[in-house]
Amino acid sequence: MGAGKTEAALVAAEAFANLSRRSGVFFALPTQATSDGIFPRITDWLKELEPYNEHSIMLAHGKAQFNKEFQGLKFLEGSANISDSEGLIVHDWFEGQKKSLLADFVVGTVDQLLLAALKQKHVMLRHLGLANKVVIIDECHAYDAYMSRYLDMALRWLGAYKVPVIVLSATLPAEKRKAVIEAYLNSTSTKPKDPLTQDKAASPQKPSWITSRSYPLITYTDGCEVKQTEVFADTIKSRKVSIVPLSEGDLVNKLEDLLTGGGCVGVIVNTVKRAQELAQTLREHFGLDTVRLLHSRFIAPDRTNIEQEMLMELGKPGQGKRPHKRILVGTQVLEQSLDIDFDIMLTDLCPMDLLLQRIGRLHRHERLRPEKLRQAQCLVMGFDCDDFEVGSKNIYGEYLLMRTQELLPEQLTLPQDIPDLVQDVYDATVPLASSPSGYQDAKMKWERLIRNKETRAEAFRICPPWLGSNLSISGWLEKDISDHHGEAAVRDSDESIEVLLIQEIEGKLFLLGVEDGLELLPNTIPNELVAQTLARQRIRLPNILCGPWIIDQTIAELEQLNKEKLFIWQESPWLKGELFLILDQNSSADLGGYKLTYDKNDGLLFQKEVDTDA
Repeated sequence: MGAGKTEAALVAAEAFANLSRRSGVFFALPTQATSDGIFPRITDWLKELEPYNEHSIMLAHGKAQFNKEFQGLKFLEGSANISDSEGLIVHDWFEGQKKSLLADFVVGTVDQLLLAALKQKHVMLRHLGLANKVVIIDECHAYDAYMSRYLDMALRWLGAYKVPVIVLSATLPAEKRKAVIEAYLNSTSTKPKDPLTQDKAASPQKPSWITSRSYPLITYTDGCEVKQTEVFADTIKSRKVSIVPLSEGDLVNKLEDLLTGGGCVGVIVNTVKRAQELAQTLREHFGLDTVRLLHSRFIAPDRTNIEQEMLMELGKPGQGKRPHKRILVGTQVLEQSLDIDFDIMLTDLCPMDLLLQRIGRLHRHERLRPEKLRQAQCLVMGFDCDDFEVGSKNIYGEYLLMRTQELLPEQLTLPQDIPDLVQDVYDATVPLASSPSGYQDAKMKWERLIRNKETRAEAFRICPPWLGSNLSISGWLEKDISDHHGEAAVRDSDESIEVLLIQEIEGKLFLLGVEDGLELLPNTIPNELVAQTLARQRIRLPNILCGPWIIDQTIAELEQLNKEKLFIWQESPWLKGELFLILDQNSSADLGGYKLTYDKNDGLLFQKEVDTDA
C-alpha cells in the first residue's frame, strides 16, 4: 500500500505494449471516483510517451461528462475533436457506451471490462477495443463473487487473445490470485470428481505459486508456466500498528485525550447513516470547524470540494497546510479514492483485507506527528462485541467479521503481516482458536450467498473461448441483455434512484443553496450551460426509498412531480430522462413517507415522517 503499484503497472504496460505490439492501455478501477482520481496521472504519463504520436484518450464511466479534467481537454479552444500540444486527442466519435473502448487509451470503471463477458448487443466492439490493448485491473480485491464471475470470463477471452493483463492489489486473497491466473490461462487446478464415488480425486500438492505468502509478490505467466518473484521487500520500511478495541461510548473521551497536542484523525464507518450520526456527536464536542464528513450521498460539486480540501490538508507533505486538529468522518469512499494520511485511525470492524486498506491511510507518509500520535494506532469499534452493528452485518455478513475478529492481532507489522492476515481470514481450512457463537450458521449462510451470486451471474455470461476449434461467435446473444439492464447486470446490487436537486423559495426555482443567483424557469428549456450545471446536482436516494416494496411508488411520485412542474426540461439533451426533487426553503422535501433534507456539511439526511393523525 502506497509503494507505487500504479507507477510499476504503467512501466510494465510500456514494456508489454512494445513486446506484443499493442497500441493502447485500458486502466480499469472499481469506482467512478477512483477512475477520476487516476485520469490526470494517466494523461501526464501519456504526454511523456515516445514517439510523440497522437493518441486518442477516453474517460469511460457514466459521469465522465462531469469530469472537469476530461471536459477541459475535450473542449480545448471550443473544439470537440482536438489535439493538445502533447499529442492527446479526444474525439467525440468514441463517446457512448459501445465505442469508448475503441480509443487508444481508456480510463474507466471495471464495468467496461466486465461487460465484455455479458450477453449484450455489440459485445464484439468491446472485444475489438480490448484486443489491441494492455489491460490494467486495479484494486482486484474489491470485486465480489458476482462480479468475479464476469471477470473470470473476461480474463479467459483476454488470455485467448494473448492480451497482456496486469492485476493490482495490496490485499488479494490467495484464492482470488489463483482464480485470475487460471482464468487467463483457460485452465483449472481443480481435479474432476470420480464418476462412481462422486469424491474428488486425490489431487497432488498445490503448486507453490498458489500457496506462496511472500510479500510484496509478483505472480506472472510465461507461456503456460506460472512464476513468481518477491520484489524489493528488504527496501520497504516496516511500520508497527497497534490495534486497540474501542467502545463507541468512549469515542469522544478517547479522542479528547489523544488530541491534546493536536492531530488529524480518520474515522471510517460502514454506513452513511452511521457516519452522519457519529459526525454530529463529534461536532457537538469538537466543533463544526474541526469535524468534516465525506460519503457518497453528497451532490457532485460538494463532494468534489470536500475531497479537494481534504487532499490539500491531509495529502502528501508539501501539498498543503496540515491543520492543527482535524477529524474526518467517512465511509468506504476513504478506502480507495483519496491519497490521504491520518495520525490516528478509528474504524468499524470490517473484513480483514478492507481493514488493512483503511489502515493503509494511517501514517502513510513520513512527517513529524503530535507526541501522543507518533506510534501508529488503529482503534476498532465493534472489535470486542458479541454482536455486530446491524449495518456492518448487512454489508459484509457475520462470517468474515467473525474470522477477522478472531484473527486480528494486538499489533501489526506492515507490510509483512498483510499476506498471512488476509489469507488466514479467507482460508476456511485455517481453524480459529475458539469458534464464536453462531459461527457454523454464519459460515453456511456465507457459502450459500456466494453460490447464489455465482449462479445468478452464470445466466448472462457469454460462453468461454473455443480454443483450438473453428466455432464462430454465432449464438452469443441467444439471451440478449438490453444496454440499460446490461450496466446493472455486472454488479450485484439493489436498484437505485438518482435525482437532481433544486430548491424552491417563495415560488421561484434556484440551484441548491444559491437563491440569490440565476432563477430557473420551469416553462423554459434551460440553455446548455445551465443544463450542465443542473445535471451535476445529482444524488442517489437512500436505499429505504429504493427497496422492491417501495421503488415503484417512489418513481411514480417523482414522475408526477416532474410532469406537473418541469415537463419542458425533458427537451434538454442534458436533462432528458432525469428526475428532479424540489426542496423547500429549508432544503427539505417529502417523498415516500420520508422527510429528506440536504445539508452541505452532512449530505442527504432522511427520517420517517410521523403520522400526526389520532
